[in-house]
Amino acid sequence: MTKQINLLGGTFDPIHIGHIGIARAVAKECHLNRVDLMPCHLPPHRQSPGVSAEHRLNMVKLATAPYPELGVENIELKRTTLSYTAETIRLLRQQHPSATLNLIIGMDSLTRFCSWHQWQTILNHANLIVCRRPGYTVEQGDAAKLLAQYRCQSLAQFQQQQNGSIWLSANDMIPISATELRMALQQQQPVQKWLTTDVLGYIRQHQLYQGLN
Repeated sequence: MTKQINLLGGTFDPIHIGHIGIARAVAKECHLNRVDLMPCHLPPHRQSPGVSAEHRLNMVKLATAPYPELGVENIELKRTTLSYTAETIRLLRQQHPSATLNLIIGMDSLTRFCSWHQWQTILNHANLIVCRRPGYTVEQGDAAKLLAQYRCQSLAQFQQQQNGSIWLSANDMIPISATELRMALQQQQPVQKWLTTDVLGYIRQHQLYQGLN
């Protein structure tokens, strides 16, 4: 059986139930044995995370621990430079030349995918699993032309592809914003419905997100 590497990247600043829900839903829908959440070090497309890479990694480990189908990939946290997905995918392809690489992203990312650093490299080495996001459609931005060229119409067809294909997930959309979550944490508002008990306990223990503007 061909080895699969299934990645959901993000800053996870902090990781919340939306991230966990997406990863588990995609694993079930696409029959993936495992999905690894991959925290980035320094994202090129947004401000630096509000807390350290170590704290974000620890929170991801806590959030994924109860789920046997979820894991953690820390390849990007080993860098001291910006986290470019193309470089990560290229490195993983070198390490696992015969594996199937699946990168899980949101529809918001697909609409601007052609602005990503060396985006063609990603599709040359990996498939995309695109999750629905509130406020974004398949007609917006880059999504339409990318789907016209790379979309698989059946899961069976997608499962045969090692790279260069896109699958549209039928995931439920969870309206949660990490920005709003950080603001709620700073203002000490109730956030229990968005964070696992372990992650919330870690945030309180280390007094994270208290000094945000």
